[in-house]
Amino acid sequence: MNCEIKRLDHLTAHFLPYEHQPFEVIGRFIPAYDGVKWSYKEVLCKESRQKKYKDDVIDPKDYIENDRQAIFLAVCDNLCVGAVRISTGWSGDAVIEDLAVGIQYRRQGLGKKLMDGAVAWCRKQRYERITLETQDNNLQACRFYIKYGFALCGINTKIYALMPEYRDETALYFCLEIPLRHSAVLL
Repeated sequence: MNCEIKRLDHLTAHFLPYEHQPFEVIGRFIPAYDGVKWSYKEVLCKESRQKKYKDDVIDPKDYIENDRQAIFLAVCDNLCVGAVRISTGWSGDAVIEDLAVGIQYRRQGLGKKLMDGAVAWCRKQRYERITLETQDNNLQACRFYIKYGFALCGINTKIYALMPEYRDETALYFCLEIPLRHSAVLL
């Protein structure tokens, strides 16, 4: 299988929209805050189940040749099998809006490669931090983000309260500090 990570442009726009696929709910990520730092534990389900979120409605043209947002695609054998969407948040940090990899292409390093593309873009744009939000029931995503280097930096237990299909979920916020590479200055 020949896979490449490509930034969305006029030549790759035909790969979108990329439809969300289900993920397996295997447990919950349970955070705790002691007033100084976050910790967490995992609680596994007795039986796993599938969950699928609604697809975001975006205009891909908004992400083409834009210094404030980008989409990177995982293209394998001329088929889009994953994507990461990143933008500038209200705080000036970069925000991962979405990261998805097709079911049959998971656990092959494509999520890491997509995230590497997003981080490289953030460095080029001189962002110092990337933030993202996921849900406590997406334990595999939480594990991925922590393994990648993200740290839990907050939660919101009420954000989904008015959405019946998500009411039992807690929003988890993760942050990744991006050390900017400084070039040596010759005097």
